[in-house]
Amino acid sequence: MLMNTASLSRLFVSTALTIASIIFAILLVVGLDRALGRWVGDPRLTAGLIFPPQVELAVKTYEYNYTIKTNNLGLRDEDYDPLKRPQVLIAAIGDSFTFGQGVNIQDTWVQRVEKGLRAKGLDVEILNLGQPGSSPPYYAQLAEEALPVLKPDLVLVGVLQSNDFETLDPKQDYDDITYRREPRGRATMRAWFPNLINLAYREQARQLADREQRSRGRWNLIQLRWKEDFQKYYASIDSYDEGARYSFLSLPTPIQDALRDGLLPPLMMYLCADSLRMQRQRWWDLEVDSPDMQWRIDLVARSLARIGRAAELWGGRTAVLSLPLMENTDPFARETLYRLFGVLERPGLDDTRAAGAAGLPSHEVTAGFREAARQEPLFYPLDSHMTARGNEVLANLLEPVIERYVREITDR
Repeated sequence: MLMNTASLSRLFVSTALTIASIIFAILLVVGLDRALGRWVGDPRLTAGLIFPPQVELAVKTYEYNYTIKTNNLGLRDEDYDPLKRPQVLIAAIGDSFTFGQGVNIQDTWVQRVEKGLRAKGLDVEILNLGQPGSSPPYYAQLAEEALPVLKPDLVLVGVLQSNDFETLDPKQDYDDITYRREPRGRATMRAWFPNLINLAYREQARQLADREQRSRGRWNLIQLRWKEDFQKYYASIDSYDEGARYSFLSLPTPIQDALRDGLLPPLMMYLCADSLRMQRQRWWDLEVDSPDMQWRIDLVARSLARIGRAAELWGGRTAVLSLPLMENTDPFARETLYRLFGVLERPGLDDTRAAGAAGLPSHEVTAGFREAARQEPLFYPLDSHMTARGNEVLANLLEPVIERYVREITDR
């Protein structure tokens, strides 16, 4: 009995010491994290508002070749000096169409509008807060995180026609599960150790970028990811449609090779599935007043309202821009998609309903863009993003709209 008591006592002491050591280690790391915070500054800027700061990546695909470079804030933009704030600061929030996927930074519609306004003597700067793959719930989350840092006079929200509604999932509770920009595990660790995790994330991104630059084009991070994703899609495509693999093998050999090699977006693989095309077509045929569509419109409206409230905290204004989608504006690219995949023209969706429900002004330039698209291609037909010329046309159409807001702000 005495032996058992002694053993239990030693076990208790050992367990207590172990627990105390763990707690001490955690507190020590937390202390180091807080000390690091004083050195690195605002944790929202350590890892970047969207991307790691000061990173440069080359992107080469089947249809385009361009460079991504982030600034000191972690945006795809030139460096921003808060001590040299312009008379009117604008933040443009959106997805890859705002980010400018497929073109160099000077060819994005955001940069073109800024250059046009400055040529008219207006002291204005437009910060590009676009991120590929995001959607309205994320726009709202980003606005609530980034706008208090920037305090812009005007916020432009680029809503991609139809697509920003189509990508929303009615099965997901967007009010409880935010549109995460990072894996859940890293988000949890960031809550405990924001400065250490942010610093590690930034350094990892820089190492990857440095490796890509040293490889001189022989190692491409995005290409590797697209290649891996294609292999996963290709392995599972029969679960969507038994004829999908055959449809893929019926594509022109250069396109097959480009998909296998990670030079085209891997999601294009799904266009080979008849069932997926029929599902998309059914979505396009949804009535605007149907419960499914109304749910999507309401969610986008709530997201836009959150952005508007975030900007109002310091007197900023918010406007919604309806950005043109390839399938309902560019006949050249649409014909290519139909010939290769049988994808039909979609009718498009009136995005102004969501903006109106959010109490925000909205602007669309579809008619003018479609007229220009009848004369020349404005999109990469397989990637579906705007070319440099497409960005130029869009910028020319949006500039008068944005100029009116800038002059109203400068005149008040």
